[in-house]
Amino acid sequence: KRPSPRLKRALAESPKSNSKVEPPKTKKSKQNAKAKQKPKPKAKAKVTRTVLERTATKPLIDVSDLKVPFLRVVSANVAGFRSVLCNDLKKGAFQNLVDRLSPDILCIQEHKLQHSHVNDLDEDLKSIVPDYQCYWSCSGPPAKKGYSGVACFVKIKSIECVEQKAFNTVLDLSSLEPMPNSKTDRKNGSLKSMWNKKSSALGNENEKENNSKRIKLLNVTRGLGKAHEYDSIATNEGRVITMEFEHMYVVNAYVPNSGQDLKRLEYRTENWDKKFGQYLKSLEKMKPVVLIGDMNVAHRTEDLHNFYSRPEFPNLPMSLEAYTGVKQLLKQAGCTLVERESFSSLLDLGFVDTFRFFNPEAQGCFTYWSMRANNRPANRGLRLDYCIASRNLCVDVDAYGDNKKKSKPGIYVGDSFILDDLDQFPSFSDHCPVGCTIVGN
Repeated sequence: KRPSPRLKRALAESPKSNSKVEPPKTKKSKQNAKAKQKPKPKAKAKVTRTVLERTATKPLIDVSDLKVPFLRVVSANVAGFRSVLCNDLKKGAFQNLVDRLSPDILCIQEHKLQHSHVNDLDEDLKSIVPDYQCYWSCSGPPAKKGYSGVACFVKIKSIECVEQKAFNTVLDLSSLEPMPNSKTDRKNGSLKSMWNKKSSALGNENEKENNSKRIKLLNVTRGLGKAHEYDSIATNEGRVITMEFEHMYVVNAYVPNSGQDLKRLEYRTENWDKKFGQYLKSLEKMKPVVLIGDMNVAHRTEDLHNFYSRPEFPNLPMSLEAYTGVKQLLKQAGCTLVERESFSSLLDLGFVDTFRFFNPEAQGCFTYWSMRANNRPANRGLRLDYCIASRNLCVDVDAYGDNKKKSKPGIYVGDSFILDDLDQFPSFSDHCPVGCTIVGN
Protein backbone atom coordinates (compact mmCIF):
# COMPACT_ATOMS: atom_id res chain seq x y z
CA LYS A 1 0.00 0.00 0.00
CA ARG A 2 1.07 3.58 -0.71
CA PRO A 3 1.57 5.87 2.34
CA SER A 4 -1.25 8.30 2.98
CA PRO A 5 -0.75 12.07 2.54
CA ARG A 6 -0.85 12.49 6.34
CA LEU A 7 2.05 10.02 6.81
CA LYS A 8 4.07 11.78 4.10
CA ARG A 9 3.70 15.15 5.90
CA ALA A 10 4.72 13.59 9.24
CA LEU A 11 7.85 12.08 7.73
CA ALA A 12 8.75 15.38 6.03
CA GLU A 13 8.39 17.36 9.27
CA SER A 14 10.42 14.88 11.44
CA PRO A 15 14.23 15.54 11.81
CA LYS A 16 16.40 13.52 9.46
CA SER A 17 18.34 10.63 11.03
CA ASN A 18 20.94 8.25 9.69
CA SER A 19 19.59 5.43 11.83
CA LYS A 20 17.17 3.09 10.24
CA VAL A 21 13.71 2.97 11.70
CA GLU A 22 13.08 -0.59 12.86
CA PRO A 23 9.65 -1.93 12.19
CA PRO A 24 7.59 -2.75 15.27
CA LYS A 25 8.19 -6.28 16.58
CA THR A 26 5.35 -8.64 16.07
CA LYS A 27 4.60 -11.72 18.15
CA LYS A 28 6.12 -13.93 15.46
CA SER A 29 9.41 -11.93 15.33
CA LYS A 30 9.78 -12.20 19.12
CA GLN A 31 9.45 -15.98 18.91
CA ASN A 32 12.11 -16.12 16.16
CA ALA A 33 14.52 -14.00 18.28
CA LYS A 34 14.13 -16.38 21.23
CA ALA A 35 14.82 -19.33 18.98
CA LYS A 36 18.09 -17.75 17.79
CA GLN A 37 19.38 -17.29 21.36
CA LYS A 38 21.89 -20.01 22.37
CA PRO A 39 20.87 -22.06 25.39
CA LYS A 40 22.95 -21.40 28.53
CA PRO A 41 25.31 -24.27 29.36
CA LYS A 42 24.40 -26.19 32.47
CA ALA A 43 26.70 -25.69 35.45
CA LYS A 44 29.08 -28.59 35.92
CA ALA A 45 28.42 -30.65 38.99
CA LYS A 46 31.22 -30.48 41.54
CA VAL A 47 33.16 -33.72 41.70
CA THR A 48 33.99 -34.73 45.25
CA ARG A 49 37.29 -36.60 45.43
CA THR A 50 37.54 -39.43 47.89
CA VAL A 51 40.28 -38.79 50.41
CA LEU A 52 42.65 -41.72 50.78
CA GLU A 53 42.88 -42.65 54.43
CA ARG A 54 46.25 -42.68 56.11
CA THR A 55 47.15 -45.55 58.40
CA ALA A 56 48.31 -44.62 61.88
CA THR A 57 52.04 -45.27 62.16
CA LYS A 58 54.53 -45.76 64.93
CA PRO A 59 55.05 -42.39 66.67
CA LEU A 60 58.35 -40.60 66.95
CA ILE A 61 60.52 -41.39 69.92
CA ASP A 62 60.12 -38.78 72.63
CA VAL A 63 63.76 -37.79 72.88
CA SER A 64 63.12 -35.80 76.05
CA ASP A 65 62.57 -39.12 77.84
CA LEU A 66 65.61 -40.86 76.38
CA LYS A 67 68.31 -41.74 78.87
CA VAL A 68 70.64 -42.92 76.13
CA PRO A 69 72.47 -40.95 73.41
CA PHE A 70 70.65 -40.29 70.14
CA LEU A 71 71.05 -38.57 66.79
CA ARG A 72 67.99 -37.29 64.89
CA VAL A 73 68.31 -36.99 61.10
CA VAL A 74 65.65 -35.19 59.04
CA SER A 75 65.38 -34.74 55.27
CA ALA A 76 63.26 -32.46 53.07
CA ASN A 77 63.03 -31.74 49.35
CA VAL A 78 62.55 -27.94 49.39
CA ALA A 79 61.82 -27.53 45.63
CA GLY A 80 63.91 -24.35 45.47
CA PHE A 81 65.37 -23.01 48.74
CA ARG A 82 65.28 -19.38 47.62
CA SER A 83 61.51 -19.62 47.13
CA VAL A 84 61.23 -20.93 50.69
CA LEU A 85 63.29 -18.10 52.17
CA CYS A 86 61.51 -15.39 50.13
CA ASN A 87 57.99 -16.50 51.08
CA ASP A 88 56.94 -15.69 54.66
CA LEU A 89 54.55 -18.65 54.91
CA LYS A 90 57.05 -21.16 53.56
CA LYS A 91 59.87 -19.68 55.61
CA GLY A 92 57.72 -19.93 58.74
CA ALA A 93 56.88 -23.56 57.93
CA PHE A 94 60.57 -24.41 57.50
CA GLN A 95 61.38 -22.63 60.76
CA ASN A 96 58.61 -24.64 62.45
CA LEU A 97 60.27 -27.89 61.32
CA VAL A 98 63.62 -26.83 62.80
CA ASP A 99 62.08 -25.59 66.06
CA ARG A 100 59.81 -28.59 66.61
CA LEU A 101 62.30 -31.37 65.94
CA SER A 102 65.65 -29.64 66.49
CA PRO A 103 67.35 -32.17 64.19
CA ASP A 104 71.01 -32.93 64.73
CA ILE A 105 71.40 -33.29 60.97
CA LEU A 106 69.02 -31.60 58.52
CA CYS A 107 69.41 -32.64 54.89
CA ILE A 108 67.74 -30.77 52.03
CA GLN A 109 67.47 -31.63 48.34
CA GLU A 110 66.69 -29.64 45.18
CA HIS A 111 67.77 -26.31 46.63
CA LYS A 112 68.50 -25.04 43.06
CA LEU A 113 71.21 -22.65 44.22
CA GLN A 114 74.50 -21.80 42.54
CA HIS A 115 77.72 -21.61 44.55
CA SER A 116 77.71 -17.84 44.07
CA HIS A 117 74.27 -17.61 45.74
CA VAL A 118 75.15 -19.48 48.92
CA ASN A 119 77.00 -16.60 50.60
CA ASP A 120 74.04 -14.29 49.90
CA LEU A 121 71.86 -16.45 52.14
CA ASP A 122 73.98 -16.11 55.28
CA GLU A 123 71.68 -13.66 57.02
CA ASP A 124 68.52 -15.66 56.28
CA LEU A 125 70.17 -18.89 57.38
CA LYS A 126 71.38 -17.37 60.64
CA SER A 127 67.79 -16.55 61.53
CA ILE A 128 66.46 -20.03 60.69
CA VAL A 129 69.35 -22.35 61.55
CA PRO A 130 71.60 -20.20 63.74
CA ASP A 131 73.38 -23.07 65.48
CA TYR A 132 74.16 -25.14 62.41
CA GLN A 133 77.19 -25.60 60.19
CA CYS A 134 76.14 -25.73 56.52
CA TYR A 135 77.67 -27.92 53.80
CA TRP A 136 76.55 -27.28 50.21
CA SER A 137 76.80 -29.14 46.94
CA CYS A 138 75.55 -27.20 43.91
CA SER A 139 75.10 -28.00 40.25
CA GLY A 140 77.71 -26.32 38.10
CA PRO A 141 79.53 -26.48 34.74
CA PRO A 142 79.53 -28.54 32.66
CA ALA A 143 76.15 -29.33 34.27
CA LYS A 144 73.26 -26.86 34.30
CA LYS A 145 73.52 -24.05 36.88
CA GLY A 146 70.80 -23.52 39.47
CA TYR A 147 69.59 -27.10 39.12
CA SER A 148 69.14 -29.88 41.70
CA GLY A 149 71.63 -29.50 44.58
CA VAL A 150 71.81 -30.89 48.13
CA ALA A 151 72.91 -29.43 51.47
CA CYS A 152 73.46 -30.62 55.04
CA PHE A 153 72.91 -28.49 58.14
CA VAL A 154 74.74 -29.98 61.13
CA LYS A 155 73.94 -28.88 64.68
CA ILE A 156 77.11 -27.53 66.29
CA LYS A 157 75.95 -28.33 69.84
CA SER A 158 75.65 -32.01 68.94
CA ILE A 159 78.43 -32.51 66.43
CA GLU A 160 82.03 -31.34 66.25
CA CYS A 161 82.15 -30.16 62.63
CA VAL A 162 84.93 -30.02 60.10
CA GLU A 163 85.80 -26.69 58.52
CA GLN A 164 84.25 -25.74 55.17
CA LYS A 165 87.72 -25.64 53.64
CA ALA A 166 88.08 -29.33 54.52
CA PHE A 167 85.03 -30.13 52.40
CA ASN A 168 86.57 -32.50 49.85
CA THR A 169 85.23 -32.92 46.34
CA VAL A 170 85.12 -36.71 46.31
CA LEU A 171 85.87 -39.54 48.68
CA ASP A 172 88.90 -41.72 47.99
CA LEU A 173 87.75 -45.05 49.38
CA SER A 174 91.11 -46.66 48.76
CA SER A 175 92.59 -44.67 51.65
CA LEU A 176 90.07 -45.94 54.21
CA GLU A 177 90.50 -48.90 56.52
CA PRO A 178 87.72 -51.47 56.88
CA MET A 179 86.01 -52.17 60.17
CA PRO A 180 87.07 -55.18 62.28
CA ASN A 181 86.18 -58.55 60.76
CA SER A 182 84.89 -59.89 64.04
CA LYS A 183 81.15 -59.47 64.39
CA THR A 184 81.60 -59.28 68.16
CA ASP A 185 84.10 -56.46 67.84
CA ARG A 186 81.86 -54.70 65.36
CA LYS A 187 78.81 -54.91 67.57
CA ASN A 188 80.17 -54.47 71.07
CA GLY A 189 83.32 -52.51 70.41
CA SER A 190 83.49 -50.23 67.40
CA LEU A 191 79.83 -49.31 67.04
CA LYS A 192 79.20 -48.97 70.72
CA SER A 193 82.27 -46.82 71.31
CA MET A 194 80.79 -44.16 69.08
CA TRP A 195 78.19 -43.54 71.79
CA ASN A 196 80.36 -44.19 74.82
CA LYS A 197 80.10 -41.26 77.22
CA LYS A 198 83.78 -41.58 78.00
CA SER A 199 84.65 -40.85 74.37
CA SER A 200 83.98 -37.72 72.31
CA ALA A 201 80.58 -39.05 71.32
CA LEU A 202 77.15 -37.51 71.37
CA GLY A 203 75.38 -37.51 74.73
CA ASN A 204 71.75 -36.95 75.71
CA GLU A 205 70.08 -33.52 75.71
CA ASN A 206 71.68 -32.42 78.98
CA GLU A 207 75.11 -33.51 77.81
CA LYS A 208 74.94 -31.83 74.42
CA GLU A 209 75.95 -28.51 75.94
CA ASN A 210 79.27 -30.07 76.86
CA ASN A 211 81.53 -29.95 73.81
CA SER A 212 83.55 -32.91 75.04
CA LYS A 213 80.46 -35.10 74.57
CA ARG A 214 79.86 -34.15 70.93
CA ILE A 215 80.13 -36.72 68.21
CA LYS A 216 82.94 -35.94 65.78
CA LEU A 217 82.30 -35.36 62.09
CA LEU A 218 85.46 -36.63 60.45
CA ASN A 219 84.91 -35.76 56.81
CA VAL A 220 82.35 -34.39 54.33
CA THR A 221 82.55 -35.24 50.62
CA ARG A 222 80.58 -34.75 47.40
CA GLY A 223 79.75 -37.21 44.63
CA LEU A 224 80.11 -40.98 44.37
CA GLY A 225 83.81 -41.30 45.05
CA LYS A 226 86.85 -41.29 42.77
CA ALA A 227 85.75 -44.51 41.06
CA HIS A 228 82.81 -42.65 39.50
CA GLU A 229 84.31 -39.16 39.28
CA TYR A 230 84.08 -39.32 35.47
CA ASP A 231 80.24 -39.39 35.68
CA SER A 232 79.26 -35.76 35.06
CA ILE A 233 75.77 -36.13 36.54
CA ALA A 234 77.05 -37.72 39.75
CA THR A 235 79.94 -35.29 40.12
CA ASN A 236 78.64 -31.96 38.79
CA GLU A 237 74.89 -31.87 39.47
CA GLY A 238 75.17 -31.64 43.26
CA ARG A 239 73.47 -34.97 43.91
CA VAL A 240 75.24 -36.49 46.92
CA ILE A 241 76.91 -35.39 50.16
CA THR A 242 78.50 -38.01 52.41
CA MET A 243 79.20 -37.30 56.09
CA GLU A 244 81.68 -39.60 57.77
CA PHE A 245 81.45 -40.12 61.52
CA GLU A 246 83.67 -42.33 63.64
CA HIS A 247 81.67 -45.49 63.07
CA MET A 248 78.91 -44.53 60.63
CA TYR A 249 78.25 -42.75 57.32
CA VAL A 250 75.24 -40.52 56.67
CA VAL A 251 74.54 -39.98 52.96
CA ASN A 252 72.24 -37.22 51.70
CA ALA A 253 71.09 -37.96 48.13
CA TYR A 254 68.87 -36.45 45.45
CA VAL A 255 68.58 -39.26 42.92
CA PRO A 256 68.17 -38.13 39.27
CA ASN A 257 64.59 -38.06 38.03
CA SER A 258 63.96 -40.09 34.87
CA GLY A 259 62.54 -36.91 33.41
CA GLN A 260 59.84 -35.90 30.99
CA ASP A 261 59.24 -38.60 28.38
CA LEU A 262 61.60 -40.78 30.47
CA LYS A 263 64.63 -39.33 28.70
CA ARG A 264 66.91 -40.27 31.59
CA LEU A 265 65.31 -43.63 32.40
CA GLU A 266 68.09 -45.72 30.90
CA TYR A 267 70.79 -43.66 32.62
CA ARG A 268 68.89 -43.79 35.89
CA THR A 269 68.45 -47.57 35.99
CA GLU A 270 71.49 -48.81 34.06
CA ASN A 271 74.09 -46.32 35.30
CA TRP A 272 73.16 -44.29 38.36
CA ASP A 273 71.40 -47.00 40.38
CA LYS A 274 74.21 -49.50 39.83
CA LYS A 275 76.98 -47.01 40.58
CA PHE A 276 75.10 -45.72 43.62
CA GLY A 277 74.69 -49.25 44.95
CA GLN A 278 78.40 -49.93 44.43
CA TYR A 279 79.27 -46.71 46.24
CA LEU A 280 77.06 -47.49 49.24
CA LYS A 281 78.44 -51.02 49.51
CA SER A 282 82.02 -49.71 49.37
CA LEU A 283 81.16 -47.40 52.28
CA GLU A 284 79.49 -50.21 54.17
CA LYS A 285 82.71 -52.25 54.04
CA MET A 286 84.13 -49.57 56.33
CA LYS A 287 81.13 -48.60 58.48
CA PRO A 288 77.32 -48.90 58.55
CA VAL A 289 75.45 -46.48 56.28
CA VAL A 290 72.34 -44.34 56.73
CA LEU A 291 71.03 -43.03 53.40
CA ILE A 292 68.39 -40.32 53.43
CA GLY A 293 66.80 -38.10 50.79
CA ASP A 294 64.66 -38.01 47.66
CA MET A 295 65.09 -41.35 45.87
CA ASN A 296 62.62 -40.36 43.10
CA VAL A 297 60.88 -43.74 43.02
CA ALA A 298 57.63 -45.04 44.51
CA HIS A 299 58.72 -48.55 45.43
CA ARG A 300 55.86 -50.62 46.79
CA THR A 301 52.22 -50.87 45.73
CA GLU A 302 51.20 -48.87 48.79
CA ASP A 303 53.54 -46.05 47.73
CA LEU A 304 51.48 -45.08 44.62
CA HIS A 305 48.00 -43.65 45.13
CA ASN A 306 46.94 -44.81 41.64
CA PHE A 307 47.00 -48.46 42.72
CA TYR A 308 44.53 -47.92 45.57
CA SER A 309 41.54 -48.11 43.19
CA ARG A 310 42.51 -51.56 41.95
CA PRO A 311 40.24 -54.37 43.27
CA GLU A 312 43.28 -56.51 44.14
CA PHE A 313 44.98 -53.78 46.17
CA PRO A 314 47.25 -54.13 48.08
CA ASN A 315 48.03 -57.63 46.82
CA LEU A 316 49.38 -56.54 43.46
CA PRO A 317 52.47 -58.22 41.99
CA MET A 318 55.60 -56.30 41.05
CA SER A 319 54.88 -56.89 37.35
CA LEU A 320 53.18 -55.33 34.33
CA GLU A 321 49.97 -57.06 35.39
CA ALA A 322 49.64 -54.58 38.25
CA TYR A 323 49.44 -51.68 35.76
CA THR A 324 46.16 -52.84 34.21
CA GLY A 325 43.87 -49.82 34.19
CA VAL A 326 46.67 -47.44 35.19
CA LYS A 327 49.03 -47.85 32.24
CA GLN A 328 49.79 -44.13 32.28
CA LEU A 329 52.13 -44.93 35.18
CA LEU A 330 54.41 -46.80 32.79
CA LYS A 331 55.25 -43.40 31.27
CA GLN A 332 55.52 -41.49 34.56
CA ALA A 333 58.96 -40.95 36.07
CA GLY A 334 59.40 -42.68 39.41
CA CYS A 335 56.47 -45.03 38.84
CA THR A 336 57.70 -47.31 36.07
CA LEU A 337 58.23 -51.00 36.71
CA VAL A 338 61.91 -50.87 35.77
CA GLU A 339 62.61 -48.10 38.32
CA ARG A 340 60.77 -49.93 41.09
CA GLU A 341 62.60 -53.17 40.34
CA SER A 342 65.92 -51.31 40.28
CA PHE A 343 65.19 -49.93 43.75
CA SER A 344 64.45 -53.46 44.95
CA SER A 345 67.89 -54.46 43.68
CA LEU A 346 69.45 -51.68 45.76
CA LEU A 347 67.73 -52.91 48.92
CA ASP A 348 68.76 -56.48 48.10
CA LEU A 349 72.39 -55.40 48.51
CA GLY A 350 71.80 -55.40 52.27
CA PHE A 351 69.86 -52.20 52.98
CA VAL A 352 66.51 -51.66 54.70
CA ASP A 353 63.68 -49.22 54.05
CA THR A 354 63.38 -48.13 57.68
CA PHE A 355 59.86 -46.72 57.38
CA ARG A 356 58.61 -50.10 56.13
CA PHE A 357 60.68 -51.82 58.80
CA PHE A 358 58.61 -50.09 61.49
CA ASN A 359 55.34 -49.82 59.50
CA PRO A 360 55.20 -52.79 57.10
CA GLU A 361 51.46 -52.57 56.33
CA ALA A 362 51.01 -48.78 56.41
CA GLN A 363 48.81 -47.27 53.70
CA GLY A 364 48.19 -43.71 52.53
CA CYS A 365 51.63 -42.61 53.74
CA PHE A 366 53.06 -40.42 50.98
CA THR A 367 55.80 -37.79 50.80
CA TYR A 368 54.98 -36.06 47.49
CA TRP A 369 51.73 -34.61 46.07
CA SER A 370 51.30 -32.90 42.70
CA MET A 371 50.55 -29.21 43.25
CA ARG A 372 49.34 -28.82 39.67
CA ALA A 373 46.64 -31.44 40.24
CA ASN A 374 45.95 -30.17 43.79
CA ASN A 375 46.36 -33.71 45.07
CA ARG A 376 47.26 -33.08 48.70
CA PRO A 377 43.73 -32.36 50.06
CA ALA A 378 42.64 -35.78 48.76
CA ASN A 379 45.94 -37.39 49.88
CA ARG A 380 46.69 -38.70 46.39
CA GLY A 381 50.45 -38.86 46.45
CA LEU A 382 53.63 -40.88 46.01
CA ARG A 383 56.26 -41.95 48.54
CA LEU A 384 59.49 -40.74 46.97
CA ASP A 385 61.53 -39.82 50.07
CA TYR A 386 63.21 -42.49 52.19
CA CYS A 387 65.49 -43.25 55.08
CA ILE A 388 67.54 -46.34 54.20
CA ALA A 389 69.96 -48.04 56.60
CA SER A 390 72.41 -50.91 56.68
CA ARG A 391 70.73 -54.10 57.79
CA ASN A 392 72.76 -54.37 61.00
CA LEU A 393 71.32 -51.02 62.16
CA CYS A 394 67.75 -52.29 61.90
CA VAL A 395 66.93 -54.56 64.81
CA ASP A 396 63.83 -55.26 66.90
CA VAL A 397 65.14 -53.83 70.14
CA ASP A 398 61.92 -54.74 71.99
CA ALA A 399 62.73 -58.40 71.36
CA TYR A 400 65.72 -58.09 73.69
CA GLY A 401 63.51 -57.10 76.62
CA ASP A 402 65.35 -57.21 79.94
CA ASN A 403 67.39 -60.22 78.96
CA LYS A 404 70.88 -59.23 80.05
CA LYS A 405 72.41 -62.26 78.34
CA LYS A 406 71.52 -60.78 74.98
CA SER A 407 73.86 -57.99 73.97
CA LYS A 408 72.00 -55.11 72.35
CA PRO A 409 73.63 -53.45 69.34
CA GLY A 410 75.82 -50.44 69.98
CA ILE A 411 73.70 -48.18 67.74
CA TYR A 412 70.47 -48.83 65.91
CA VAL A 413 67.64 -47.01 64.12
CA GLY A 414 65.08 -46.27 66.82
CA ASP A 415 62.29 -44.86 64.65
CA SER A 416 61.49 -43.75 61.10
CA PHE A 417 58.82 -41.18 60.29
CA ILE A 418 56.95 -39.19 57.64
CA LEU A 419 55.98 -35.67 58.75
CA ASP A 420 52.83 -35.25 56.66
CA ASP A 421 50.52 -33.80 59.34
CA LEU A 422 49.82 -30.28 58.05
CA ASP A 423 48.56 -29.11 61.45
CA GLN A 424 51.92 -29.84 63.05
CA PHE A 425 54.16 -29.39 60.01
CA PRO A 426 52.74 -26.87 57.50
CA SER A 427 53.86 -27.33 53.91
CA PHE A 428 56.76 -25.40 52.35
CA SER A 429 57.15 -27.67 49.30
CA ASP A 430 55.37 -30.32 47.23
CA HIS A 431 57.23 -32.84 49.42
CA CYS A 432 56.96 -33.36 53.17
CA PRO A 433 59.92 -34.06 55.49
CA VAL A 434 60.99 -37.56 56.51
CA GLY A 435 63.56 -38.78 59.01
CA CYS A 436 64.80 -41.23 61.60
CA THR A 437 66.35 -41.31 65.05
CA ILE A 438 69.58 -43.21 65.60
CA VAL A 439 69.86 -44.43 69.18
CA GLY A 440 72.91 -45.53 71.16
CA ASN A 441 72.86 -48.34 73.70
